[in-house]
Amino acid sequence: MNDIREIVTKAIIGKGKKRFAITSPIGGLEHPVDSILGCWIINHKFGARKGHNTVEIKGSYDINVWFAFDDNTKTEVARQTIDYNEVVNVHRLIRDCLYEGDEVIARPIQQPTCMDARIEGNEILVEVEFEIVVEVIGETKMRVAILGPVESDFEDDDDDVLAEIDQQINTKFLSEGPFGG
Repeated sequence: MNDIREIVTKAIIGKGKKRFAITSPIGGLEHPVDSILGCWIINHKFGARKGHNTVEIKGSYDINVWFAFDDNTKTEVARQTIDYNEVVNVHRLIRDCLYEGDEVIARPIQQPTCMDARIEGNEILVEVEFEIVVEVIGETKMRVAILGPVESDFEDDDDDVLAEIDQQINTKFLSEGPFGG
């Protein structure tokens, strides 16, 4: 007869993904910008915190813009740290779950990348894109069927037959080789 048991286990109970597009002004430049020579996004750091059907992502990254000034005869690098706070909606995969102790795993599937850097007035506007996926881990229950004991082909009085088979086994087979090595 089959019995049903419930096992409590940790599983991914929700997932979400979001593409971020953040445009930031780089102001306070000492020199008027003639042209932008390059832009790099570095030092991306973030953390995640679970909300109700959402995950809050707080993070920061540094923008470094290399630009020319003084009729394109001199160069300088402008640096600025950008902080962001965004919310990722989470789609519940498992409805029947225990909500206490949920954990969040967040990881970037695309690192912050400069998509556009342009001069507007006396500042530089930098458009950055990146994508983060989140997984909410919680406890849930699984139902499993328990099968009865497996019937053996051997009966208790067949123990003598098994002992006889054990005595016929050559325990030195590997060391002697198949041809009497």
